[in-house]
Amino acid sequence: MEDGLVVDATVSQNEGMKQLFWQIRETIVEVQKFAGASVQFDVSVPISAIPDLIEKGNAAISALCNNIRPYPFGHLGDGNLHYNLTRPEDMDDETYLTHYKSRLYTVIHDIVDGLDGSFSAEHGVGSQKLTDMKTYKDPVALDLMRRIKQAFDPFRLMNPGKVIPPIEKTG
Repeated sequence: MEDGLVVDATVSQNEGMKQLFWQIRETIVEVQKFAGASVQFDVSVPISAIPDLIEKGNAAISALCNNIRPYPFGHLGDGNLHYNLTRPEDMDDETYLTHYKSRLYTVIHDIVDGLDGSFSAEHGVGSQKLTDMKTYKDPVALDLMRRIKQAFDPFRLMNPGKVIPPIEKTG
């Protein structure tokens, strides 16, 4: 704030305020549910790229569909960002998710990739982001991940079908 980078902020003055801040932070996603369907991202970029991510992301989603409501929050200090995009107020949940979810994932993940970030941050890959692994992960790094997985789990008993996409069979 002393450097003039922050225009408006509230700084915790005591333990009670600190607890209240954490309560607000921990309930953001729950409260968002009342606003309608949300396409949620858990991404990471270099800390210096957080403003670019928000600026470029907001511009891209606005160009795709006007009135989508962005809610960026999270661990800005380490480059992780929850970037949730709640449906426009004048659109129903099903229409929003059917027509925009896939496109929003592509747009935001492309921006994150262009900022030398990752489509997956603290919540990991799981089974939902396997396609993104194939799209955005360096093929050499992905091959190395598969080899490490094979070395530790040759019978594929641990978390099958999660974290690392299977090698696609050709021919």
